[in-house]
Amino acid sequence: MASTYLRLLQTLAQATGSRQALAAPAVQEPIVSIPMGDDGGSHSHFVFDPGLSRQILRRPQAYRQDRSLAALLSDSDPDRVRWVQLFVEHSPEYLDGEHHVLARRSVGGAIDRFASATAALPITDLTERLQQGLNTAGTTALSLARSIVRLRFGQILELELGRPVTLPDALLFGPDIFSPSIRIRASVHRINALSDQFLQESLTPDQRDDPALVVPILTLFYMGSTPLLANLTALFNTLIQPPAAGIDPETFIGFDTIPTNFLAREAMEDDQLAGRQIRRGDNLYLMLFESSGCPFRRAVGLPFGHGRHRCPGAELSRVLMRQCLDAVVQIPATAWASLTPSTLQAGRGSAFLVFEDP
Repeated sequence: MASTYLRLLQTLAQATGSRQALAAPAVQEPIVSIPMGDDGGSHSHFVFDPGLSRQILRRPQAYRQDRSLAALLSDSDPDRVRWVQLFVEHSPEYLDGEHHVLARRSVGGAIDRFASATAALPITDLTERLQQGLNTAGTTALSLARSIVRLRFGQILELELGRPVTLPDALLFGPDIFSPSIRIRASVHRINALSDQFLQESLTPDQRDDPALVVPILTLFYMGSTPLLANLTALFNTLIQPPAAGIDPETFIGFDTIPTNFLAREAMEDDQLAGRQIRRGDNLYLMLFESSGCPFRRAVGLPFGHGRHRCPGAELSRVLMRQCLDAVVQIPATAWASLTPSTLQAGRGSAFLVFEDP
């Protein structure tokens, strides 16, 4: 069984660990399948055709959200997974039917409120933060992107809670709990402990007992910061290269970088996809980017997913990117040459596009 899981991790690393910010190596087959047992019955399927991923995401009754994280939580000490458990139980991503509708209304409404509040914030503080980073020796594209996310998310939560908050980087840019990993349990325990510390320090007991308040905040930390961070880092890397003024803003407002690599689903019935047999219980990893070997084409990738479970934070993400691009044009193009580029993590399977510094 261990060797089977390692094969899954290796295939995932091959699928996501060799892509670039705006392109991915060509994969000839729309679906690549690997057996997940010695009997040859169950399989995991890696779907590389975004059009096929789109079709699957339009069928939530046939392909439900993968439940591996929920299974891990049910087999854990409740005190060590409390907040991650709350997130899974109330996030619309993990629910279907009427429960999904209610959760979508609650979480989506809160994040829409975050977007409206963000849209009313001034651009000047972003320009100042960018200029400060560019005037500081050794600033990298990734560290500058972190400073922008830290600033805006802190402002969002101060407006939401009516008091100043301190956002620890360890939580804001915390471990990935959505990718299969041999360290997944430790990652869940770590992010839960960080969540607990922040919520204990920042919320009253009554507020901590209110999922309608807590879950949108956890959504920012668990699912919002990493894709935004990747998109911003890709933007800043692009600005370093002359001519910086030649960038296409729509590339970044539309998140054409596809900073979320994949979504995981479980087949609820037998099916045929692109001539491949899918059996009930099989897991599918739906790549959201093109694997053509050519630059990504606009409107082909799925940066926010698709269908009923489409990311509720799409508008907030776009608002933040529009503001950042408005701030960027206030800075001379030559100033970006002082910034050190950040590189993509290579050879690792991840649900997100992840940059790192030398």
